[in-house]
Amino acid sequence: MKRILLCLPLLLLLMVCPARAARLDMRGVWVSTVYNLDWPSRPGLSESQLKAEADAVIANARSWGMNALFLQVRPAADALYPSRIDPWSAVLSGSQGQAPDGGFDPLAYFTEQCHRAGMELHAWLNPYRITRTAAATREEAFAQLCDGHPARQLSDCVVFHSDGCLYYDPGQPRVRAQILKSVREILENYPVDGIHLDDYFYPGGSFADEGTFAACGGAFSDVGDFRRDAVDQLVAAIHALVREVRPEAAFGVSPAGIWATADRMEMGAATTGSQSYFDHYADSRKWVREGMVDYIAPQIYWEIGAAAGDFSVLLDWWSRTVADTGVDLYVGLAAYKSAAAAPDSVWYGPGELQRQLEAIAANENARGALFFRYASLCTGELPAMLAGQLAAETQPEPPETCWPTGLTIEGAGAHQSVLSGQQLPLECSAPRGSRVTVLYGAGWRRLSSRFSGRYSGSVAAQAPHEGVSHTAPALVCAEKNGVLFIKLTDFTITSVEAEQTVSIEDIRWSDTPEGHKVVFYTQTPCAAALDHTGDVLTLDFSPCRLGVLFDDDAFDHMTAEQTDTRTRYRLVFPDDGQSRQVQQVWAPDSITLWIKKNSPDPSVPGR
Repeated sequence: MKRILLCLPLLLLLMVCPARAARLDMRGVWVSTVYNLDWPSRPGLSESQLKAEADAVIANARSWGMNALFLQVRPAADALYPSRIDPWSAVLSGSQGQAPDGGFDPLAYFTEQCHRAGMELHAWLNPYRITRTAAATREEAFAQLCDGHPARQLSDCVVFHSDGCLYYDPGQPRVRAQILKSVREILENYPVDGIHLDDYFYPGGSFADEGTFAACGGAFSDVGDFRRDAVDQLVAAIHALVREVRPEAAFGVSPAGIWATADRMEMGAATTGSQSYFDHYADSRKWVREGMVDYIAPQIYWEIGAAAGDFSVLLDWWSRTVADTGVDLYVGLAAYKSAAAAPDSVWYGPGELQRQLEAIAANENARGALFFRYASLCTGELPAMLAGQLAAETQPEPPETCWPTGLTIEGAGAHQSVLSGQQLPLECSAPRGSRVTVLYGAGWRRLSSRFSGRYSGSVAAQAPHEGVSHTAPALVCAEKNGVLFIKLTDFTITSVEAEQTVSIEDIRWSDTPEGHKVVFYTQTPCAAALDHTGDVLTLDFSPCRLGVLFDDDAFDHMTAEQTDTRTRYRLVFPDDGQSRQVQQVWAPDSITLWIKKNSPDPSVPGR
């Protein structure tokens, strides 16, 4: 017997509230441990001194209105936590590989104390850097490492760079595996709120990886493309690992503020500064457009009006880049420039940072700011400015005050077809601290808080009574401070009772006046869960055997993979700066995708 449950598109808002100024969901500060810059103040401190300094960092950050610390826990292939993989960092005891006084665990302590203070703790890692003191030769550089350092066992994957330091070779698969082991160790042992990478990838174009390129770069004619792919693979793998081990945590990267300039890349920014795409082989735009990160935190370390990289131009560029992707934008700010500014500098005093914070708050896609770095915020007028500027962000909203965005459902966004009884992933945005529940058919599910007001979970495509058709949307409720928002999903859900595993052997596509049409012929009923994020379209067929690929020019590239009884198509649109709407139409013998480009914004200048 075939049982089909159709839920018609519907959107209901039961409470309407007046608008209010935007809030910065993320207000974070980087705490650098390399060279003992921020914490600890020097090597060799006792356990009680280490704790006291950590307490001061947390208390100060909280008093400035911060709600997250980004603690550097793996500054140079070492660890600020007891690790089976990387040695203890020398910033703690003064000697690499030697535990701090009392076996103190900084990551555990910072995480616990931040959570007690109502703050998040994100573990900040530098993936490839091994040493930071310049040496004259490779042998002298290796002599800086303690006995048993993993770089000694992976010496054929280590490059001695022109700056006199050692780096893991990003193009080596064993390096990627080593870094993933470190990330997994943190996720499995600490309740961190996120994993964070900064802008250190390839240290420069003169990186001596000729052997790696010859051995591993067969699919690439250009070493730059090979290097970018190597970094892409690491970023994508960390994102997948975070989702697997600790899905409530966030993964993000803080790349250099300029991806590429408009004179070198069609989608680049109207700037002239250093470019991460070419200088560090970091394709940060791709990570956003293809959903490889949960957030991006570009280091926009220029002032408003700067010739090399105007802050306003770059903020607008990144805002357009994250639009329609579901990736959060947190802007990295150069607090260190204000801390060291001369009186005749635009950075002198808190004025420039204040103007930048106001621009971020006014931007429709920016959701927060990160300050580099902690010690830079401890001097001059910056603490008072932050406490005043961010004071409203730290105040709880009274029950009668409504939220800026209320409840936004960010799940499927298009018609979904799900095998009866199986789960459909659902995400939404609501104010931090809300209780978010989804109800559907005979059941309900509480969504878990991921980070910064993002909630995730799933809804079961199950009718109230077995064998009885049921028509109803999923109901999502968010409650905080006595204020209730309720919405129904604005996409359809089809519960499919599949009788047999299908094999997709016939796919046809065409351009029509209504849009681009792609039809997957299944012959018998099949579920097809659709996800569209940025430039990536993912379609999961089940139960289904691996089907065929198709040569449709509407997509830049595509893959198909088999997992158990599911076939996943991953279709990537060209990065042409245009957003698209995708709708799925289910039928017992086919799944049809309708793809329509949104009209470009005529106010956006050519890039």
